[in-house]
Amino acid sequence: MKVMKLASIGITVLVALAVVIPLTTSQIGAAHADGANIHQQAAASHQSSVAIMPNNLPATLQVPAGNVFLFSQFGSGVLTYACPITAMSAEAPMIILSNQLGGRSTGTHYAINNGLYWENLTGNAVVATPLVKIPSPVNPQMNAPWVLLKAQAHIGIGPFNQVTFIQRVLTNGGLPNAARCQLGQTEQSSPFTLLYLFYGS
Repeated sequence: MKVMKLASIGITVLVALAVVIPLTTSQIGAAHADGANIHQQAAASHQSSVAIMPNNLPATLQVPAGNVFLFSQFGSGVLTYACPITAMSAEAPMIILSNQLGGRSTGTHYAINNGLYWENLTGNAVVATPLVKIPSPVNPQMNAPWVLLKAQAHIGIGPFNQVTFIQRVLTNGGLPNAARCQLGQTEQSSPFTLLYLFYGS
């Protein structure tokens, strides 16, 4: 599947959310130098793809029949990995959501107790777990995998209550760098941008 084809088809971002859990200054500071370059690359990549038509995603990431596209959100932040880095290292996201890349914060994606949360200002949230991961179709040595996730629980009342599946696509950056785990360092954060697509039944 060619990403250029994906980028050529736009969809309208439908839902405005609000941020609840800000990124920590230490995490952003650690990733700042690399983050500037990541954001420049992502802006160019996403400029012509405000979103992506769900039907044009790889077959392995397609949601089951009966689920329909609801809305999308851009994400910008870091993925943090515990040192030392191994093939089994888990990623801990601290991601600010927005209606457009680099735009005003509309929500937060984070991990608590092995749960992945997308939450808005009113406390409405969806908790999801990964089902499928595939290498990024572009620069898989640099960009984090694309992921299909299934909703497991909902909190509060709001747009996330309808979510049954989530796709993480158009990733830029986010992979760990083992060389950054210096002596005594317990974790390493990598700057990351991406697009989330939300579905409901």
